[in-house]
Amino acid sequence: MNKTKILIIILIILIIVAVSFGVFMAYKTYRTPMQVENLEQAVKILTSEVENENDRMIKLAMYNELSKSFTMVDRHTNEKRKFSNEEMQEIYSNIGGKEAVLNYLQNINDDEKRRDQIQLAFDLKIIDKNDFDDLWHML
Repeated sequence: MNKTKILIIILIILIIVAVSFGVFMAYKTYRTPMQVENLEQAVKILTSEVENENDRMIKLAMYNELSKSFTMVDRHTNEKRKFSNEEMQEIYSNIGGKEAVLNYLQNINDDEKRRDQIQLAFDLKIIDKNDFDDLWHML
C-alpha cells in the first residue's frame, strides 16, 4: 500500500514538472525577440509610409510578430532594438491596422485576386479563421 502511494506521488510530481516545463518553454519561445537580417532596414520598412496594400499586409505581419516581445535582434551583429509602447502605437496607426486590411479585402472586385489576397492575409496571420471564413463566403 505504501509503495503504491509513493508511486502515485512520484507520477503526479513528474507530470506537474513536465507540464510546467512545457508551459515555460512555450512562453519563452513565444516571447523571443524578432530576428531580422538588417536591423536598420527592418525599422525603416516598419516606419515608412504605406505604398500599396501588399506593403500594408507585409508591414502588419511584421508588426504582429514584433508586438510579441517589442524587441528586434539583428542576426548578424546581435544588436538589439527595444520599441516603446508609443513607438508601437505610432507604427500601428501608420500602417492603418487590421481594419485597413479588412476594408481592402472587402473592396476587391476581382474574385480570383480577392481569394489570393485573403489567403495571403490568412497565411501572414493578419486575419484569423473567423475573418477568413467571413471574407471567403462574401464571394
